[in-house]
This record gives sequence, C-alpha cells and structure tokens, in this order.
Amino acid sequence: MGRRSLLLIAALIVAALGTTGVFLYVQGVDSRARRGLVLDQVLIANKPIPQGLTAQEVIDGNYLDLREFLHETVRDLPVRTNIADLADQTTQAPIAKGELVLTTQFAPTGDSQPLPVPDPKLAVSVVLDDPGRVAGFVRSGTEVAVLLTTTATDTTPSTTRVLLDKAEVLAQGSTAKNTPVGGQSATKENISASVMTFALSQVDAQRLVFASNFGRLSLALRGKTVQVDPRQSGTTSRDLFN
Repeated sequence: MGRRSLLLIAALIVAALGTTGVFLYVQGVDSRARRGLVLDQVLIANKPIPQGLTAQEVIDGNYLDLREFLHETVRDLPVRTNIADLADQTTQAPIAKGELVLTTQFAPTGDSQPLPVPDPKLAVSVVLDDPGRVAGFVRSGTEVAVLLTTTATDTTPSTTRVLLDKAEVLAQGSTAKNTPVGGQSATKENISASVMTFALSQVDAQRLVFASNFGRLSLALRGKTVQVDPRQSGTTSRDLFN
C-alpha cells in the first residue's frame, strides 16, 4: 500500500473521530440544557392564520407545529397541545406566524363578541414593528410594560419613559407598514409589523391611543418579580450617560 493511500486512510479516520466528537459534545450540551428543566409541548402557528377559520380548517390546512417551551414561560397561559376538541369553533382574530395558539383565540361560530374582552376592560389596538414588540417574543395572554419615546421639540428633548407598567395582550395580527428608504424622496418599502390588541382600563386605553399618535411605542416583557415605576422621569439625551 502506497504512502498516499495510507495518508488518505489516516485522514478519513481523523475526520470520523472529529465528527463523532462533535456529535457527542452536542448531545452532552443538549442533555445538560434539559437537565432539571421542565419542557411543555405547545402548538404555535407556522404561518399566518386568518380570522374566521374553524379549528378543523386550521388543522387541515397544516397551520400548526408542536414546539417545546420552558414550563415556566407558558404555565399561566391557556396553551394547547391539540385543538381537535374545538373543531367547530373559529379564530376570533388573525394569529401571527410564530404565535402561541391559545384557547381564548377560538369561540363558537356566531358569538356576538368576536374577541373575548375581560370585564371591565376595553380592547384597543396599536401597530408595532418587530423591535417594538420585543422581536416577536410577545404572545397573546402575556403582560407587558409599554414605553413611549417622544419626539424632540424646540424646547424639550426626546424622552423615553414608561407609559403603562402593566398591560395585558389580548391578540396580535400581522400587517405591514410603508417606511421611507433612503430619504424623503426615496421609494417606500413594506416593513413587517403587528397590530397588537390590549385589554386596558378606560384611562390607560386613552393614554395608549393618544401616545401612539405622538411618539414611538415599545413593549417590554415583565420578569416575575420586576417592579416597574411609571412615575420615574425617564431618559433623555441630556442624562443618557449619567
């Protein structure tokens, strides 16, 4: 056997050992990541689900995937592992791609209330882009803080502060908004955005709708023990680095 053949065999052996090592390492990482953690399998939308589809149509249209989530992140949500028992109920609002599928998103056909709103709250909607909704990690049923960034004027600087310390997300749906590209005279392009619907008191609903017309809204996911203080003065360019 020639030297070249021996070198080729040696290279193949090294490659095989390397592949085996990587596989064992990845398996070990996965095992350590799962150790001590409780995972739940829940349904998510793998593509946008239109309003008005029955649960059976959602199943037949292959709109759903099962994904694993940490139990702690979904335990307080009405998540589903199967919607076969809701076969004759219909989606009450569009369900965005990647959104968790919840029991509250379905209701019997012909219900007078298309979106279940908890008493004594009002349902109001605003449009948010991907960064504004925490890169799409906000789900229906979660509670978030809402921040507002105001536009600078001749007398006041731009300010970012907490508008609402706690707001319940009822539903979300995909949309698109036209944003100028390359200056005022340039063409516009469609930017991915979502219509987010919240359940709020009358006062908070008024504040949110007003703020959405005079600044940029951003959502913040709340930790379990976080204390959000909307009375703080906020951050401006004057004290950004203080």
